Amino acid sequence: MKAILLSGGRGERLRPLTDKIQKVMLPLDKKPLLQYWIELLKKYEINDIAINTHYLGEQIENYFGDGKDFGVNIKYSKEESLLGTATPIKRIENLYPSFCSEPFFVIYADNLSNMNLEKVISAHKKNSPIATLTLHNHRDPWTKGIVNTDNEGKVLGFVEKPNKEDLISGKIKGEPASCVYLFEPEILNYINDTKEDLGTEVFPRLLKNGCSLYAFNPQAYVQDIGTLEGYEQAKKDVKKIFK
Repeated sequence: MKAILLSGGRGERLRPLTDKIQKVMLPLDKKPLLQYWIELLKKYEINDIAINTHYLGEQIENYFGDGKDFGVNIKYSKEESLLGTATPIKRIENLYPSFCSEPFFVIYADNLSNMNLEKVISAHKKNSPIATLTLHNHRDPWTKGIVNTDNEGKVLGFVEKPNKEDLISGKIKGEPASCVYLFEPEILNYINDTKEDLGTEVFPRLLKNGCSLYAFNPQAYVQDIGTLEGYEQAKKDVKKIFK
C-alpha cells in the first residue's frame, strides 16, 4: 500500500511563521510536522510515499530527499501553481502510473495525528467502498463541515456547519471529516485534470454517480495546525501523544 501526503499549501493563516518555513516543516518537539507522518506510515509498513510540493517545496525535498534516511521511498510532484486537494492525486497518477494501482492513502499533512492506520484499512476492507473518509471527535462539531452518515457509516451527504440542535437530536448523524482518506484506484476516474477539491467537488460527484462512500472514526488524536492557535496546541500536545 502507498500514501500521498498533500503538502503544497502556503499556510496563509500561520503567517509570519510561514513567511520562510513551509507549514508542514514547522517544528514540533525538534522534528518537522511532516516527519511525524512519515514515521507513522513506516510504522504501518507503508513505505512508498508521494509528496506534492509547491510553496517552499525545496525545504521538504532537501530535508527528506529520497526517503532512504527515514526507511521509506519518497517521490515528489512539484506544482507550478496550487491544484487544490484532488487534482494533485491525478497528477501523481500521471507521473508515477503504478502509484495508484491499488488502494492508497491520501493525507492532509498539515495535521498532527497518531491515527491507527490498520483500523482504517480494516474498515475499508469491511465495507468495500470507493473511498473511506476518517472522522474525528470535536468539542463543537456544529462549527465544522459534517459528513452525514447512516447508522452503518455509509455517507449520505455533507452538511456545512449544521444546526446544533439537529446534531444533538440525531436528525443529522455524523462527525467532522479528519485528515486521512483511503481510496480505491477507481476514484481517479472521477477527478479532473483541472484544479479541484475533494470535499467540495469530488466527493459530491461520487455520491451523484452512485458510488459508495463510507466514513469511519478511528478515535484518534487529530490537531489541525493550519492556524497559529492550532499550531500552539499541537506543540503542547506532541510530547504526550508521541511518548
